[in-house]
Amino acid sequence: MKHCFITPTEFMNDPEIGWKSDFMLVLSHLLDRDCTNKYAEEVIKFRESWKTIYLDNGLFENLEPESGKDLLRKAELIWAEYVFAPDYLYDNTKTALAFNTFADLRDELEVDVKLAFVVQADNPLDYLNSYKWAEENDRIDMIWISILSVPKSFESITQSDDITLNRIVCMKILEDFIKPKKDAHLLWLWSSLWDLVEWKKYNFIKSNDSSSAFQNWLFGRKYHKPDSEPYPEVDWGKIEEKVNFDSQREFIDDIKYKQIVENIDFITNLIKE
Repeated sequence: MKHCFITPTEFMNDPEIGWKSDFMLVLSHLLDRDCTNKYAEEVIKFRESWKTIYLDNGLFENLEPESGKDLLRKAELIWAEYVFAPDYLYDNTKTALAFNTFADLRDELEVDVKLAFVVQADNPLDYLNSYKWAEENDRIDMIWISILSVPKSFESITQSDDITLNRIVCMKILEDFIKPKKDAHLLWLWSSLWDLVEWKKYNFIKSNDSSSAFQNWLFGRKYHKPDSEPYPEVDWGKIEEKVNFDSQREFIDDIKYKQIVENIDFITNLIKE
């Protein structure tokens, strides 16, 4: 499995931090329209390593996706290999229609970028049907598994809103009933690394991104393995504060910097085990 470490802009090309990412998940809302701002410069510098670029569509940050034209323009300017098609939280029908419109626009404008589809639903049956639709759609190159729609869809089965538990159950059900063949990407990590370990069992899971390694240690929390649990988890629970992309190295002392690097190495080693 490949992993991307989401970090503030200044750390994206830090050899001890950002360069340890296997690819870069670019957040579209941080790019200016012409991709000339500091964030865009760092993305393009990272791209010169020839690692893959994924472009997000801005739904999580803006509560709605960016326009199709803006997304495709940015995808071209930063040489993205994949772009998230616009999706709508928990609404599988609207998301499927938006994908078709976006795919038509990509073809019309002749933009050379692969399309990723985010599965959206609010119940198990709709989730599985949407995933199957994506598997069978020739214009979808990668499937993205949301950290929000999965708990919403499967909590009726697990009787829990725990993100990690629901994602574990989701993976198992997909394997048993859909038998996915397309590459899938998992968005984010939560407090436990249980799902990160379990995902390695499934061949269709290819990548994951998270700010966990940077954020948790920045706030003094580290991974540990409780005696009562089989997998590591974040001490005192995951930090939910969003990344401050304007954070500067000069305001992070050497102790915190070292902790961040150690945490990144922890996840890197866990994935490779």
